[in-house]
Amino acid sequence: QVSTQSTGGFCTSAMLRNQATLLLTMLPALAARTHGTVHLFVSRSFLPTRPAGSQVSLGPVTKNPANPLLREGLSPYDMAWWNTYPSVVHRQDLGPNGTWQLWYNGFASCGGNSSSTMCPSTDYPNRTHVPIVDRKIAATYYAESIDGTSFTRPSVRQVGWPTTDGPKENNMVLDGGGADPNRGVYYDLYETNLSRRYKAFGSFESLNGRSINGSKVGIVTSPDGVTWSGYIPTDEMAVAADTANNVIFDKALGKYLAFSRNDVRTNTSMFGVRREYRSTASAVDGPWTKAVEVARGEAGYELYSLLPWREDSWMEGEYFGIGSFYANGEASEKVHCELMHSSTYGASWTRVAPHQEFIPLGAGDAFDNTTCYAARPLVDPTDPTKTVLYYSGGNGPHSGARSDFIAMATAVSNGFAGIGSTNRTCDHGTG
Repeated sequence: QVSTQSTGGFCTSAMLRNQATLLLTMLPALAARTHGTVHLFVSRSFLPTRPAGSQVSLGPVTKNPANPLLREGLSPYDMAWWNTYPSVVHRQDLGPNGTWQLWYNGFASCGGNSSSTMCPSTDYPNRTHVPIVDRKIAATYYAESIDGTSFTRPSVRQVGWPTTDGPKENNMVLDGGGADPNRGVYYDLYETNLSRRYKAFGSFESLNGRSINGSKVGIVTSPDGVTWSGYIPTDEMAVAADTANNVIFDKALGKYLAFSRNDVRTNTSMFGVRREYRSTASAVDGPWTKAVEVARGEAGYELYSLLPWREDSWMEGEYFGIGSFYANGEASEKVHCELMHSSTYGASWTRVAPHQEFIPLGAGDAFDNTTCYAARPLVDPTDPTKTVLYYSGGNGPHSGARSDFIAMATAVSNGFAGIGSTNRTCDHGTG
């Protein structure tokens, strides 16, 4: 028997089992061997038609009972996250049982050193008393954990606060000056220069108080995820870079792929203004191509940001992504996390199940009842049948007063979505 399960993709319902099995026997290039078992990836592009009455449904996602794992306002310099766009890496080689590393973004200052609707956050201990800071600080913060749920925020001594030459007893690893706090961190296993294994891509106005000669978008590198240097300007991408930014290396292409956001003023009545763009480069130092549009949402339900990922065991060119869709046409201004898919190395994307939440918003007055922004998912190092989904969730409208939190959920690694039942389960049949 050959399993029709995948290491990260669509599974098939009983009504499509034979069709899928036959299809996959004709596509041996899709096979990947993981943990001694052959798994077959069923891409939506290979099932262009579906039986009448069937539909794509999402697999189960289970939120961790320890949520939320982190919240704003735990320190005076932790003022407002504004989506925070977390990044998470697991390093099995750090510590006796491995280490989870977490980066998240936010403001360590409020504009004009005075309170406003969105700064400080609603969790800040005293919103009417804003510390006096000598500059605008769009920070990237660092935390770590042994078990993936209990995170500590170590003093990393990289950024002075509240003044540039002030004390550095805080967990800020990057100070991007007056830029938006939106840098995504990538742990690059393909990088042979160990001093550049970590890469942070996003908006900068300066780098830890140092000039970057007018650049607005760039990449910095690090040996450990804490000490960053070597600013690489990437302004040739021509992106706004004002939401989540992510870079990833594609082994098959031999290229780095960068994903960012632009505002587009054509066909806005159909697709809205916000669109996702992709740029490529053969080396992280560039040159980078001018970014082109690769994904979009709808007017009133715009694609705010996209978090792409892939596993090496998947077929070349296959990616999944979690898109944050901003319901800017609704008074609640909610942001929903949907599952997206690409079979073109991220050059074009489809929504797997439009208007179905992959990471569901919380109900009632839950901490994550309004907004959702995902980190890059990763396979659970202790249980490969699970994929870990870290995300930031908020309890107020996108453009209003709220607090943001970091949380974690898990999905079935071989069942992100399926064709058949409307229930959020997946038939793992064999053929």
